[in-house]
Amino acid sequence: MSEISDVVLVALITAVGTLAAGIVSQLLSARAASKQVTQQQEREEASWRRTEAKEKEDRQAALVQEFWGYILQSQTRMLNQRDEGRRWPQTPAEELPSTVAAQAYAVALLGIPSVRTLAKGYYRATAECETLAASSDIEQIGRALNAWRAYFDALEKAIIELMDRD
Repeated sequence: MSEISDVVLVALITAVGTLAAGIVSQLLSARAASKQVTQQQEREEASWRRTEAKEKEDRQAALVQEFWGYILQSQTRMLNQRDEGRRWPQTPAEELPSTVAAQAYAVALLGIPSVRTLAKGYYRATAECETLAASSDIEQIGRALNAWRAYFDALEKAIIELMDRD
């Protein structure tokens, strides 16, 4: 009986060893698979964050482009009115420089926080220039135009800084 017992004992030890090796192998495989899944999720999250950042950057660039287009349009209207010697009261509201400056201000309010204050100042300066255009006080008109130009220059600088930052 002792021989059978020894054979059974050896077989039992071998079976336990095989089972232990199988369990360890399965645990290591499961751990490796879990690590691989985690790494894949991290790669996908990083890719998603990059995509989101790029889309946000593209939206911001589009807003800045729209904003600056309105600013340039208002400047062109202001200069054209001045060159033509046309008075603001004779100009339809949709053609006034302040109308376009207001559109620029709206874009800044909704999507470009860094230029909101300047956009508001530019809008107000544009409207003041229109109001004073009928005035005969050249000095007052000159001050208003200087303020308008200063806001334009400040906006230009702010937009350059904003775009260089990205």
